[in-house]
Amino acid sequence: MVPEQMLSCGDFELVKSLALAGLGVALLPRRIAAYNQPGQLRRLHGGLPHFPDEIILLYRADQPRTRAAQFLKDALVRSAAEMPSVG
Repeated sequence: MVPEQMLSCGDFELVKSLALAGLGVALLPRRIAAYNQPGQLRRLHGGLPHFPDEIILLYRADQPRTRAAQFLKDALVRSAAEMPSVG
């Protein structure tokens, strides 16, 4: 089954806003679907596959670690610890 119209978009927030406006279904990571809209979006069908999403912090090993980089890393880790589980 192929929809009559399909929109490809790399901006997850735009895709989410279109789904919230009732313009169709969306394929989104769970954390994005739940962010600031808990319970507003639901899985289309429980039998459809789902994939765990992970957020991974990467850095170039050959670059020196500056205080600014350490500050940013610490802020990201703190923010991630405060994120609600959407599992």
